[in-house]
Order: sequence, then structure tokens, then C-alpha cells
Amino acid sequence: MSRTQELVHYSQVVVYGGGTSPLLGSDARAIHRHRKLTTMPRMRLYSLEELEDIPGTKVFTAKRSREAYHLHKFCMSLMADDNRQAFRADERAYLDRYKMTEEQKLGVLARDLTRLIELGGNMYFLVKIASTDGWSAQKAVSSMSGMSAEEYGQMMKDGGRSPDGLRSKKDPN
Repeated sequence: MSRTQELVHYSQVVVYGGGTSPLLGSDARAIHRHRKLTTMPRMRLYSLEELEDIPGTKVFTAKRSREAYHLHKFCMSLMADDNRQAFRADERAYLDRYKMTEEQKLGVLARDLTRLIELGGNMYFLVKIASTDGWSAQKAVSSMSGMSAEEYGQMMKDGGRSPDGLRSKKDPN
């Protein structure tokens, strides 16, 4: 049994300080108390409301994460070759193994990544669907832009989207 397993086995509190040796028991609790007292409050540069006002932007929040939990579980399952093969063999039956909403399942079947993001999906998970289909990351992202992969690639080589245009849902210029 390794030292870490021994510590877990005996249910001892372990905090690693600046060195390599663990602090046990009361030392660990003292460090924890100190960190709680010296932690700075988290500050945002922009409110979630301001970020949601940017056209085409969906902020991945804890609420969206919960909404897409089963969608993300499905996406992560595609990391295993056996699962990718089962998905390709009968997509609907494979999707029915997961407690996703019907809208999420239809979004996967249509490969509508934009809709899946609206339904709580996070691109880091959704890209596994695209990879299963043999899509490049460029093709996956371009599928949400209304451009072909080639057009999207050229736009990025030319410096990306213009900053001119619709900048706010509330104030459309």
C-alpha cells in the first residue's frame, strides 16, 4: 500500500504545503482556516447580463452545465472506440441510453452544434461529436458560423471577424 493509500485508508486530512511532505490533522486544519481568511472575493469584469448581451454569445454557467449534464456524459462516452462504433451503428438507440432531453437528442442527430450550445452544451464536450464524424475543429466551428470550413479558415487567416456590426442585442446600433 502506498503512502497516499495509507493516508486515505486511515481517513486522515492531508494538505500539501510548500514542500513535499504532507501536513496532517491539526496542521492541515490550521492551513485551511488561514486560506479561508485570506481568500480574496471573486470579482467579475463584466456581469453575466452584460456578457449575455453580446450577439451569438452563450456564457457557460453552472445552470447550463446542469441542463447539459447528460448531454456531456454522452459526448464523453465517445472517447471510447466501442462507444463510437455503437453510436455510428444506431445513433438514436445509443442516445436513448442517456437521460438527455428530446431537444438535445434531436440536436445531436442534426449535428446542430449551435442548438446544442443553446441547450446548455459546452463546445469542449460537443467537439467529440464532430470528431466522431471525422470533422476537423475548423469544420465544427464553421458549422456554427454559416460559412463553409474553407470560408471560415480564410476569414480567420484574414484577421477574423470585423469588430464593426451588431455589438449588442439591446442596442442594435
